[in-house]
Amino acid sequence: MGSATNAAALQVGGALGVAVIGSVMSTRYQDQMSAALAGRNVPIAATHTVLGSLGGALAVANSVGGATGALLSHAARAAFMSGGEISFAVGSCVAIGGVVVVLAWLPSRLSTVVKDPTQVSRANPADESPDNRPVSTAVTDA
Repeated sequence: MGSATNAAALQVGGALGVAVIGSVMSTRYQDQMSAALAGRNVPIAATHTVLGSLGGALAVANSVGGATGALLSHAARAAFMSGGEISFAVGSCVAIGGVVVVLAWLPSRLSTVVKDPTQVSRANPADESPDNRPVSTAVTDA
């Protein structure tokens, strides 16, 4: 049951991580490219292709050619890298937050170390013999 819960948590966490990081990257890319295309006379179909993906922007830049295509290609690559940078920053902040949560709330094994073994209290007094020695559970041959 614990293994299944762990596997489910990994699947959900992985899917949410990809979705969030991908959304952050895509949003940053689209914002950068929208700013680069602002005020330019670009057909609607080309604008949708450029804003859709880096591959689409490079395809449009290749079909346009010349200095305009080179500028579009450079702007698309720069916007993609900017999106990558911000998405990796978000991912690292989430990872650091996870470390802080674990350090703050996960119990430490050091707090359960017993310094004086004579002060250990038995969890179940019925496990002791009348003379306060633990009952042996070993089977001996007669």
